[in-house]
Amino acid sequence: MRVTRRKTLFGLGTLAGGVGLIGASGAFDTVQAERDFDVEVADDSQALLEFTVPEDSQYVEMSGEEDEAQVVQISIGAGDDTESAGLNENATTTFDALFTIGNNGTEDVSVHFSHDIAGVTFYQGTDDDAPLDQENAATVEVGESDLDVGLKVDTGDGGYEEPDDDEVYSITVHANSED
Repeated sequence: MRVTRRKTLFGLGTLAGGVGLIGASGAFDTVQAERDFDVEVADDSQALLEFTVPEDSQYVEMSGEEDEAQVVQISIGAGDDTESAGLNENATTTFDALFTIGNNGTEDVSVHFSHDIAGVTFYQGTDDDAPLDQENAATVEVGESDLDVGLKVDTGDGGYEEPDDDEVYSITVHANSED
């Protein structure tokens, strides 16, 4: 049998196609597997990351049942325990040590906040120039409940704006082990 260019190209094409079929035979698109997963939930005063609110707080409260997940709720202005109607316009208002974060875990953690609320900054203690953002996370050592968290709200141009009536702003508290 004489080898021609046409037979050689056909043979190589067939070989490449066959290798493609053999190589692709073990591929898959989706895998579904069931695994056990268990997470214990505790109220905020006993969880790995503990949130406590001073008993005499005018602006912060824990909502939810003691034996369920609780929410730290910050309300300033109409609806809080004061007679104020809200924050001043075109002003910066600070609220020192609104709540405290503690570490009931087994490792020291660095804590910071993230959100997309214009004009709002969470800060450490009474220093409103020390934001608790990713670049300025605070360390909370094991067994300590010493991270007082304050809130600064700037209502000036480009600052804080009230949400719509049925909207609530959310924040995320990040606690990362330092190891």
